[in-house]
Amino acid sequence: MHLRAQSAECPRQVVLLPSFGTCLADVRARIARDSGSTISARSALVLEGDVRFTGAPRPRARRAPRAALHPARCAGESRAPHSRGAAGRLKLDGALVVRAAPGARVTLRNLEVSNAGWSIARAAEADQADDELTRMRGFVVRKHETREIVVDAPGETVIDK
Repeated sequence: MHLRAQSAECPRQVVLLPSFGTCLADVRARIARDSGSTISARSALVLEGDVRFTGAPRPRARRAPRAALHPARCAGESRAPHSRGAAGRLKLDGALVVRAAPGARVTLRNLEVSNAGWSIARAAEADQADDELTRMRGFVVRKHETREIVVDAPGETVIDK
């Protein structure tokens, strides 16, 4: 893609809102490192609230204490390694938005999403006329198709498709 006479590579678009996690330890607690999840290069993923990727339990791995390796931790974070728990699988080729309201938890298991997704395009003069942010960026996000999972009710909702 070319924006303002410059070429730009647009990789996966991943947005983690503060309610999902404010530090790396929060994110690690919600998404297993070896989950087998895949996100294609043209995909967009937005996560908000208590969203977790889980699945079949994994064997517990033995590791050396990590405190010396990761001294900066979130307030109130457990020192247990994030390898405990379960792995979930997400296969994303397109756009997915998952929102969990306060008090709600969304657990994703083996979810496969394939749709037209989003694209980034040079902003036309008409797009820039009224929007200062678009004028500064020089591009717009075109949302062609999005799978949205929104959970407003308190409690846990498991998505397994």
